[in-house]
Amino acid sequence: MSPKPQIALRKALVDVAMGRRPGDLVLRNGRWVSVQTGEIIPHTDVAVVEGHIAFVGEDAGHCIGPATQVIEAGERYLVPGLLDG
Repeated sequence: MSPKPQIALRKALVDVAMGRRPGDLVLRNGRWVSVQTGEIIPHTDVAVVEGHIAFVGEDAGHCIGPATQVIEAGERYLVPGLLDG
């Protein structure tokens, strides 16, 4: 990948995380599994843009726009690279 697409992707990730643009997908109310610590964090939202995770936290409402696909995770486990169910 050339530097220009990488820079554009990084900007998109930051913009979604900061709420300056909506994500493509938001998963709400999941159980985030931290692969670094093994900790399971309940009631976690995840925002995704261009297939990449842009935001992980308690409320991704600022990442939702009119065209954002929102999926209620129903407390399913969310693992980077894996979705339960």
